Amino acid sequence: MIIDKLPIQEGELLAGRYRIGERLGAGGMGAVFLAEDRKLPGKKWAVKASVRHSHNLKGFEEEARLLARLDHPFLPKIADFFPPDSHGFSYLIMDYVSGEDLLQKHQRGRLSERQIIRYASQLCDLFQYLHNLAPTPVIYRDLKPSNVMIDEQDNVRLIDFGIARCYSSGQSSDTIQLGTIGFAAPEQFENKQTDARTDLYTLGAMMYYLLTGAHPYDKEGWSGERESLLPAGRRLTAVVHRLLEKNPQDRYSSAFDLKVDLDRLLYQTEAGREGNAGSSGSIPRKLIAIGSLYPGAGSTYISLALCHTLRQLKVAHALVESTSVQPELYSLLYGDRYAPKDYKPLVTRVEEGTEGEHIPWRSGLTEWVPLHPDRSPAGWSKEKLYRLLHAVKTDITIVDLSTGWEHEEAVELCDRADLVVVVAGPHPGKLGSPSSRELAARLAEQRAEDKALVLAANRDQPFPRRREWLASLPWEPLIRIPEERGGTVLEWQWKGEGIPESYGPSAPWLPAMRPMLEKLLPKDRLERESHKGAGLFKWLSVR
Repeated sequence: MIIDKLPIQEGELLAGRYRIGERLGAGGMGAVFLAEDRKLPGKKWAVKASVRHSHNLKGFEEEARLLARLDHPFLPKIADFFPPDSHGFSYLIMDYVSGEDLLQKHQRGRLSERQIIRYASQLCDLFQYLHNLAPTPVIYRDLKPSNVMIDEQDNVRLIDFGIARCYSSGQSSDTIQLGTIGFAAPEQFENKQTDARTDLYTLGAMMYYLLTGAHPYDKEGWSGERESLLPAGRRLTAVVHRLLEKNPQDRYSSAFDLKVDLDRLLYQTEAGREGNAGSSGSIPRKLIAIGSLYPGAGSTYISLALCHTLRQLKVAHALVESTSVQPELYSLLYGDRYAPKDYKPLVTRVEEGTEGEHIPWRSGLTEWVPLHPDRSPAGWSKEKLYRLLHAVKTDITIVDLSTGWEHEEAVELCDRADLVVVVAGPHPGKLGSPSSRELAARLAEQRAEDKALVLAANRDQPFPRRREWLASLPWEPLIRIPEERGGTVLEWQWKGEGIPESYGPSAPWLPAMRPMLEKLLPKDRLERESHKGAGLFKWLSVR
């Protein structure tokens, strides 16, 4: 029930500074007003007048302190607060977010699946921040469409921290059980401890509501014994149902793990929105991992050759140097000469948490993502890896693993990659070494279960033992890259050009790349280029 009388009215001055304007919203505990700052002409604030803490000054101060210490782009910042006045109302002065909330957007017309996934992914970013605050994590506990504002940049802004709490691992239950029926998790009604998984449940309930227009659960479980209204068999349905598990242990364990799945769904949805890949030639996002069977086999060379090939096809892509290797790419490309002014590698930005300020280093349609030339990353985690990949906004992302197969990052990359390329050359001593044989046997075993694991034979050329070399490889190579003419690669390296754009259609590896391209690009995209006839794309017709 909305309170009958509010202590401040339009046109009044609060604390001698904030001129109260229109009322933006109201509820049982107070209201939110738009206000203009008299000290900063033109600056607008949202003023939250609340009676919730009128008899509990400590509670109000705790909420104000909690909000004041938070700093995240998806949260409004707190500028000032005032304890209860003679009417029993306390006031918070915070950023004014121009826009509408998710409930209003939903009521105007059902949101697209892509929009819902995107907003949920942003909320995962925010929850990851809140749930990992030191020294005390914060659990929001009241996620619902009316508490999620969408700003003018189409980004989420989470408002109303009235029932948020600081998490204590030593507690068995919360002091106060609050939540909105229809969105609150079961443990909020069962006198149990709430934690990060409680927020993930409420996110799942909100997604379900936005997708179907119905509430999935009440305190007793499925509402009225109704089964899920989400279509069966879809990955998004599986994600939402996992979030809505009654037992917290059966849900996602963290916002980060959820975000990984949501972002993957978002990429697929965006590809579908641009058109069906099988018929229109749009480019779905792909992740490619390329590694060497032994040192010097040529994973970097194959990665650069793939970049050159994609440039010829006008496909945007990025080459990422794996954090499991020694820095090389920056120097190989003469970063001191060709990188943007004041360039800082994206890997370093992720370590600092400043990836939003990153300035990409591009050469045409290629984005270079090298390591810092003077140091390898320290303490690299799965979370940082996915923040890095999320920050790269290209159709195809290529990661050069070199020989770092054993590193945790490489294992995670290979598990998530759409294609894993193992590179082997004709060096008999290195091919026959115990470490190469052991790695080859393990990769061959994995390939029996994963057809996305392919082999590239590098430096292929006619020589008397060529058939013996190919037979000694772990399995039949998908592509065979010919040996480059003598001195050419060294010339590129000493010019810092990678593989120059001017090499164009004369590159000897272009016909060999076709089988790999068929795994990366829509079929009709390749056929369309093949039918252009002579010149740049003639090689595409070569089988």
